[in-house]
Amino acid sequence: MRKSTIFVIFTLAVILFMPGRSLAAFTFEAHPGVHAAYEYTDNYLGTVSGKQSESTYEVGPSLGLRFASPVAIFDLTGYAARSIHKRFSQDDSTEASIASKFSLSQVRQMLGLTYEYLQTRWRGSLREPPGVLKRNIGGGNYTWQMTQQATLSLGYGIIDDNWQAPHEDEISQDGSIQLSYLLSPRNTINLDFKYDYYDYQVSQDVRVLNTDLAWWYSVTSRLSLGLNSRYTKEERGDLPNEDIYDLSASGKYSFAQFTSMSVSGGYSWLVMENQDRQRIYFMNASIEHVVEKDRIALTVSKSYTAQFTADLYGIYDTRSASLTWERKLLTALSSKAGLTYEKTIPTKGTIGEEQTDTVERASLVWNPINYLNADLSYQHLQHRLEITGTARENRYRMSVEVRY
Repeated sequence: MRKSTIFVIFTLAVILFMPGRSLAAFTFEAHPGVHAAYEYTDNYLGTVSGKQSESTYEVGPSLGLRFASPVAIFDLTGYAARSIHKRFSQDDSTEASIASKFSLSQVRQMLGLTYEYLQTRWRGSLREPPGVLKRNIGGGNYTWQMTQQATLSLGYGIIDDNWQAPHEDEISQDGSIQLSYLLSPRNTINLDFKYDYYDYQVSQDVRVLNTDLAWWYSVTSRLSLGLNSRYTKEERGDLPNEDIYDLSASGKYSFAQFTSMSVSGGYSWLVMENQDRQRIYFMNASIEHVVEKDRIALTVSKSYTAQFTADLYGIYDTRSASLTWERKLLTALSSKAGLTYEKTIPTKGTIGEEQTDTVERASLVWNPINYLNADLSYQHLQHRLEITGTARENRYRMSVEVRY
């Protein structure tokens, strides 16, 4: 029912925002095909000790659709496959994926809509619990350049996670309003509001409000400096409320045509109802280098974060880092490597233990023509719990999709 509701909203929005002349100018393409994949893992259960390996095979039909006009584009891709396990046959399942997006560009206005559906035996990292997941994701954003100085953006997103027992289902929704105003050629003010609502099957529902105010000054064409303030309020039903206050300074600098860097740092106060105040220094930094055949990006951060996922529920002192390197090897062959690291330390008002999650990825993608895609990938997953110990897993996967 929830999946159907999201899809109906998506379809109605496409129809309402689509001008009649654009519908008449549409071109249509349909490309049916076949999806196949093989995956080997050396620790299928994700345990600290007593590892058990597993081989999994997938095969099934796939489809690609595309509608296009001078001002609008609609794309849909997806597949459905039967997943067959060599040792754990009780985990055989139906794997399905749908990804669709719609974009419409008018004078000084832009609309974007997305809808995705995923059905899989899920474990994105060893931190997350295993199980069959049915996930619906819907979203929309609207941007309006009201004047030469003012731009307004509206956004909405919904994620509906339906888990196989004993995991509890969860629906998360968020709405956002962003206003950017150019005071002068060098001065810009950004005001952001975001409201998140988490609806749980068992746990207390959560409401999170974020308000951001930022001022940016362009010192030169390469250097911009800014001052930022943020207020976060979190409510968890009968549980104590929590507030986070952030003050920081920021900078953006372009070293050359292909390299840019941004940094921010400041002070953060965590105010918990009926408990002592906590405070930390926080920072974010990123650097990116992009040329014709390479893209390298590095990001590090340390801050208080409000996290409400399958296994995290509360405010955490979070340290994270990510490194990505993409390279085009040949005309039809590209590679991508990445490393993500996240350490979460529960605050005084959050129940749990310290966790460290690390994921390393490497892949080769071969795309000689538009309708043939082959992907060879490797993942190393590592999850350390303060008390339980460290679990490790290596995954090797090959997938091929051919469409006509």
